[in-house]
Amino acid sequence: MDATYQLFGARLEVLAEDDPLLTPKLTALTEGDTLSVLENGEVQLYRFLERQALPEYRASYIYLDGAILGRSQIDSLRSLIIARYKSGTPFADLVSEYTMDGNPNQGDLGWFAKGDMVPEFESAVREHEVGAIFTVNVPHKQWYHVALKTHANREKTHRYFIKIYQRLLGLPLVLLPHP
Repeated sequence: MDATYQLFGARLEVLAEDDPLLTPKLTALTEGDTLSVLENGEVQLYRFLERQALPEYRASYIYLDGAILGRSQIDSLRSLIIARYKSGTPFADLVSEYTMDGNPNQGDLGWFAKGDMVPEFESAVREHEVGAIFTVNVPHKQWYHVALKTHANREKTHRYFIKIYQRLLGLPLVLLPHP
């Protein structure tokens, strides 16, 4: 391992446009620009790589565990859940009653980006309209869901940086001037 790698660490940082860590100085960078700052006894060097709009999706779900329930039990439960929802029972109430994973957010996943969920789930959410209730099977993991699409698909812009930092080890520091 060479000395440069020992002194410096690096990681990819992805910051959404509304992320509080995305400071005005970082926002002002254009592709290829670098910014260095001294923060909490560390030099942090940001190199702006690119800006990219990524699709995001939002849904709520009820999880049924195929390792505990048989497929016929799952199918019966899902039919019952969907019928109760269509007859006016709030989805959050159904989550509290039926989900098998203890989701503390009444089944709400919040916004998730492409690639955050298993492909079967992401694809089903992406392709349904807002307000649709539907089932999702992930048989290779024994995961079965009843899902409710709660928001329209959207795109969110993210900025990609390489963040390099150096711990202060009594070595001279060099801060690069802001462009």
